[in-house]
Amino acid sequence: MSHDTPENPDSENVIPVDAEATDAEAVTVLPVVALRDTVIFPEMIVPLQVGRERSVRALDRAVKTGQPVALITQRNAEAEEVSSIEELYTVGTLAKIAQVIRLQDGTIRAIIQGQRRIRVLDLVQVEPHIEARVQVIEPSAAAVG
Repeated sequence: MSHDTPENPDSENVIPVDAEATDAEAVTVLPVVALRDTVIFPEMIVPLQVGRERSVRALDRAVKTGQPVALITQRNAEAEEVSSIEELYTVGTLAKIAQVIRLQDGTIRAIIQGQRRIRVLDLVQVEPHIEARVQVIEPSAAAVG
């Protein structure tokens, strides 16, 4: 979704996020942003434009609680909304939100950093935003090298 609205980060719409987010090991239920045709990996720092209402609410929830967010790619990029776990891939990324900017058209631009791989166990809720019970996937000793 592209917009011609200039971004103005010097307004009160910029929400700084505490760098000391909740310890990933202790968090089991996280707000979920379902991604279309995008996969975010640990260590990646990317801008993310979010326009769907449930995803906007999930980011708001994560910012207000100081939690990370679960970024999970949806299986069907054409689907407007996700309502069941079968519509999501089972592995995603736990991400820290570095900055959130609200644009005039109601969408959000967030700068996020992938932290750890996670496995989605089940969805806890789908309204007003998606939340899922997730488990951190520990890196294998072979992958550490």
